[in-house]
Amino acid sequence: MQLEEINKDIDKKIEINLYRIIQEAVNNIIKHSKATRVSIRLYEDDGRIYLKISDNGCGFRKGMLKFNKNGLGLIGMKERANLLNGEFSISSTPKRGTKLEVCIPVKLREKDEKDKSIFG
Repeated sequence: MQLEEINKDIDKKIEINLYRIIQEAVNNIIKHSKATRVSIRLYEDDGRIYLKISDNGCGFRKGMLKFNKNGLGLIGMKERANLLNGEFSISSTPKRGTKLEVCIPVKLREKDEKDKSIFG
């Protein structure tokens, strides 16, 4: 795990949602990937927070994902990133692992700071 210094005044909504994304990603890796190595990198650069998680597990084809109980974790991670005006991407190759990337602006827009969503 590589954690670089991040703005200490980060909004709690961002902190909570990043924590939940990491939690869900690690849970998915443990449950499904059969990985022997996992890399987590969290850092800030040019007003944005980046989260990159990768594993060397079994991977999957996107067409194999069904949006049932197994796919809802991915949907939830994407929705959390979107709520923070961020970007979410996932790529995977069978037998070669999975990479997840999230990029979120450090500063939420004023409207978003007032928003009382279930994710905050």
